[in-house]
Amino acid sequence: PNRQLNLLYFFATFVLLFIAILARFHLSICEPDTMTYFDSGEIWAKGIIDKVRTPVYPIICHLSTYLGPFSLWTIVLLQFFVFCLSIKWLFNTLRLIFPDKQLTVFVSTALYAVNPAIVQNALSIMTESLSLSMTVLLLFIIVKGIKQKFAAKDVAGISVLYVVMLLIRPFFICFAPILVLFLFWINRTSTWRTIVASAIGVVLVGGVFLGYCYAYK
Repeated sequence: PNRQLNLLYFFATFVLLFIAILARFHLSICEPDTMTYFDSGEIWAKGIIDKVRTPVYPIICHLSTYLGPFSLWTIVLLQFFVFCLSIKWLFNTLRLIFPDKQLTVFVSTALYAVNPAIVQNALSIMTESLSLSMTVLLLFIIVKGIKQKFAAKDVAGISVLYVVMLLIRPFFICFAPILVLFLFWINRTSTWRTIVASAIGVVLVGGVFLGYCYAYK
């Protein structure tokens, strides 16, 4: 598995560099959206709620500005690093689903890891890359919860992850029914501690989303 992962990392990096060379190392900037993240980051840095953008990506963009001319490439490196982590998350997810089919796991992960349309997102100053990587992490936690014992700490992890996802792209509210069904499913055989953690997690996520709706009208 480690050799397969290293091979996937190598080819993913190769695809990224190949696309960057084709683009003459010009990053993908979508006007006017890209600049609104930096503008929003300045607003959030002042402790003011920006009514245009949720905080996670704008804060990342704002922090990158301290590196001057390297700011955009800092964001790209962060996105590609998280993307590489998502390759491992997807790889481990598929290993849980297909424990005896090593080739299937490798090829299926490769369709994600070396897909130019997916890798290119890391070169784009938009939320797509981090959003996709976090979706893969969410999938891994769900599959792990189904295949293995799900503890209270796992509930805490998935709750925090989902809050971050909501504050990157509010569209992720569409995932709420899936998570609620998942929590009901795992709580059938869980301990009381896990059940209580699930209830707290639902209240936490619901409170964050309602607070978001109130703040953004």
